[in-house]
Amino acid sequence: MHSSDIAARKELIRDVHERGQAYNNLVLSVGYAGFFALWVIAKDYSWPRLHAVALLGIAISLLSFIGWEVTQVYFRSVMLKRHLQSTTGLLSPQVHDELIKTVTDRAIALWIYFFIPAVVGAVVGSGLLMWILIASAFAAFQ
Repeated sequence: MHSSDIAARKELIRDVHERGQAYNNLVLSVGYAGFFALWVIAKDYSWPRLHAVALLGIAISLLSFIGWEVTQVYFRSVMLKRHLQSTTGLLSPQVHDELIKTVTDRAIALWIYFFIPAVVGAVVGSGLLMWILIASAFAAFQ
């Protein structure tokens, strides 16, 4: 494999990762904005306990998402530090590659601990608000 092929593949991987990250952030932003829009609409209905559970669910989701973003910043800084050490000659290329793989593997292993609470909290919170709205609309027509 030629160095130009390797450079092209690296650029493609970087581009795909950046686009995926931008799409992910867009979806999450729209999702949280949608939750708060539902919250504003549903707050006028008298279901205080369900509102509290919905708010707790979305708070868990939001905190998990923020925790994951902070964790990613940490892992990126560790990887950058390792990269800088390798480019200044402090690490051999083999040690550098092994350290990057270890850091990446740890980030992937931790991802599930943030993902599950984020998704479950968002589904519970949004689902309860939707249920409140549907039940209130149904009650209004009876």
